[in-house]
Amino acid sequence: MKLIILFVIIAAIVLLVLLYSLLSRRRHSNVVSLHKKKKLKDANGQTCSRCKKLQPLTFYANDAGIVRGLCKECKRTAEKHEELYPV
Repeated sequence: MKLIILFVIIAAIVLLVLLYSLLSRRRHSNVVSLHKKKKLKDANGQTCSRCKKLQPLTFYANDAGIVRGLCKECKRTAEKHEELYPV
């Protein structure tokens, strides 16, 4: 009889802990859903590091190791001033 009562008490405690953990996750969640962010991104490409236009980019690094995404037009002007290495 005492064993059954002990088992019921332990089961009740486990259920209360599980219920509390499920409820506390919903209120204090630090997770941000990226589903909406992915939909907002334009299908044409990313923004150019130089002109900030949405275009397909090619990524290059300069002598200092700084990586930039440049469109075709900005690549031509940047090549005149510095050496670019494809990444």
